[in-house]
Amino acid sequence: MRTNWMGAALVLSLLCIESAQAECLADDADDVGSRVRAHISDVFHRKCPELPQDALAFAYFGMWRNPSNQLVAQQVFFLAGPRSDACRKKVVKALKADAAAGQSPRCSLMIPHRAEWIPNADSGPSILFYMK
Repeated sequence: MRTNWMGAALVLSLLCIESAQAECLADDADDVGSRVRAHISDVFHRKCPELPQDALAFAYFGMWRNPSNQLVAQQVFFLAGPRSDACRKKVVKALKADAAAGQSPRCSLMIPHRAEWIPNADSGPSILFYMK
């Protein structure tokens, strides 16, 4: 009897986790977009204090599931001004390290495990966070 109860609890918890992951894309996109932009801004200000605040600009944000069923969050951002290339490298390196450590941004129960920089994405220079 106890084994059946534990098995049922495990199945229920897995269904809840799967449900939370499925809801994440539809219900949390605006919130995740805000957290992604806040995280990038924080990293930018820590890594590039010499650049003015308005040197960082955001564009398109989107979320989708890839063929591996990972949630992907894409943020297009631009850095302008002198030394922006050196700053961008520092920011991207820090964002990749944060994602590898499972730090911000989160979406419901999903945490990032990898980030990828795509400078020539169709929508503009983009950081992609892969969450599971």
